[in-house]
Amino acid sequence: MNSYDSESREFSQSISIDKTMYEEVIKIPIDDLFTEEYLNSGGKERLDNLKDKMSGKKIFVECSANRKLKYRACWELANIYVYKVVKYLIICCDVPPEKITYIGYGTASKPDKEPNRIELTLTAD
Repeated sequence: MNSYDSESREFSQSISIDKTMYEEVIKIPIDDLFTEEYLNSGGKERLDNLKDKMSGKKIFVECSANRKLKYRACWELANIYVYKVVKYLIICCDVPPEKITYIGYGTASKPDKEPNRIELTLTAD
């Protein structure tokens, strides 16, 4: 990513957006979306506010978690988080399922991923 074709800015208080000419990455802390493993009303509102931005785009949803709660492994919880976000995007934000790809990571996530974040990468269709 070159500095001349990218920008990063804060969206709301804790959501950050990194934008290049090819994609837009929206990073949201898990605690802003979930209470334990449940998508909370504030999280739903944040996703609703991104609906227009997601319209007509391909969406890759990633979650990196380093906590377990009641689950045996971090990756289990990460996949629960990402599944619930994807389900909400399909049902409540009218994102076509064929436009979404998703994955959840535990403690063995990619080195460039911040833990306990949901990342939505939007690309042109």
